[in-house]
Amino acid sequence: MIAVVLAARPAHADPGDRWDGVMILEQAAGGLGGAVAGGGLLMMAGAGLGAASKGGNDWGPPLAGALIGGSIGVLAGVTVGVKLTGDARGGNGGWGATIGGTFAGGLLTVATGSLYAKKVPPYVAVGLMTVTLLAPPILAYHLTSDENNQDGSKRVMVPLILSTF
Repeated sequence: MIAVVLAARPAHADPGDRWDGVMILEQAAGGLGGAVAGGGLLMMAGAGLGAASKGGNDWGPPLAGALIGGSIGVLAGVTVGVKLTGDARGGNGGWGATIGGTFAGGLLTVATGSLYAKKVPPYVAVGLMTVTLLAPPILAYHLTSDENNQDGSKRVMVPLILSTF
């Protein structure tokens, strides 16, 4: 890791460039905010639909509705948060790649979360899951950006950003 940082030392990204660190941090915050907002709203909507579909004291349908709605809301919120934050900072990554990155991040989070959830403290597990969910859509957004394709002198290589995560 030290060698990667030292090798990338002369590399830089100006504000709004493809691998601008501030832009990536803002995209992570936008994706996290979108996940909380979208997940919360659709979780409540799903719970409401589940409760309306079955009367009585059965808590299964509202719980299932909340789980499905929350999952869809988190994925939608991450996608919208990452894309719109990147566009607001002058980026031009694609919707399709950001959506694909979000689904890849979601699958990766579900697949790997159980491997380390009981082996590390809860705050470390939440941090790892958050990075696992947010990194793929941000990387996909920047990889599809055509901002500096004509001017190769401003490009910053992918290994630099991968060392950040």
